[in-house]
Amino acid sequence: MVKKFLLSLFIMLAISVAIFLTMFDGQELILSYINRNILFLTENDKFELAHNYERVRLMENQLIIQHENVLEILDYNGKSIQKNHFDHFLLNVFTSNGIKVLTENNKIYLADGRTLIYEENEEYDILQLWEDGYTFILSNHRQNHINKLTITDTQYRVIGVIEKDNGRILSVQRSHHANAIVLTSFTYDGTQVISYIEEYLPQDGYPLWQTEFVNEIILGVEPRRDGIYLMTNKSVYKLNNQGDVLWKYGSFNQARNFNVQSGIIYFIEGKDQIQLHLISTDGKILERLELEHGYENTVFSEGEVLLSSSRFISHYKEGKVYLLLQSREPILQLLVDNGLIRLLTQDFVRTYRINRK
Repeated sequence: MVKKFLLSLFIMLAISVAIFLTMFDGQELILSYINRNILFLTENDKFELAHNYERVRLMENQLIIQHENVLEILDYNGKSIQKNHFDHFLLNVFTSNGIKVLTENNKIYLADGRTLIYEENEEYDILQLWEDGYTFILSNHRQNHINKLTITDTQYRVIGVIEKDNGRILSVQRSHHANAIVLTSFTYDGTQVISYIEEYLPQDGYPLWQTEFVNEIILGVEPRRDGIYLMTNKSVYKLNNQGDVLWKYGSFNQARNFNVQSGIIYFIEGKDQIQLHLISTDGKILERLELEHGYENTVFSEGEVLLSSSRFISHYKEGKVYLLLQSREPILQLLVDNGLIRLLTQDFVRTYRINRK
């Protein structure tokens, strides 16, 4: 009788706590509390977004609001830090190293709206900007669809140009092999896709080597001092610094989200049955784990591995996955920022602190 009474009391208490937490927006926090013997989250800040924006970008210590010809920078309390008006509508904002703004007249400015760093001629449209030691500006010819990669130094002076007549450039970054850059691209002739990874000298666009992958699309590249790690939609490869394939891992269905951290390669694959793979940098399998909740991304915080999907965030540790957060609203963006998790949903920006017991 006493046992039944205590069990009933415990159930009523648990229901009351759940209702209390839900009333105070605590649906996520109850999950964090349950798992607090590993990692747990506490909500630090939350503010509601105005609905007159076109795009939001989460950055370290600040976020960017883009609307028509206005760029506004806010802190994570929702306070405006800077607000600049441009002469033309904004097409895109690039945040790989500081803030660069593309306007509809084919010009790229710094965030102040006054400092012009690049202007493309009227025959091309600017598609993308990357920064990795150099600044790489990808443009596409409006008539013949030539992809052009313009390379500038840190003062935004053009030092080289690479053109692809029959291909589409996917990514570019600095190589760890001499003073070179690694570029990925693909071609499609209507029947066959061929992906390429190449190394160039940036100053004159001189090609050093090229490796191709037939009927595979390159999804991720990690140049390292010991070689180049590469993931396609089907397999993971390691290349040496001359482009030769050293090893190949697996043949997958929809491989994605490729990261190399502390000598371990992480990626997710599968459609109906999703798996997390961990392999060593010499191609040996360390672990393969089936996942729930449709996880799509791995992110890293102070040596810990986090998994995220549109509704869930979990902690992976030693072969197990521990649920940390369940969001009522779809998660549109996630950023790990110095021991904090920043989340963007349709209406709110939320900040959670990552706590360790």
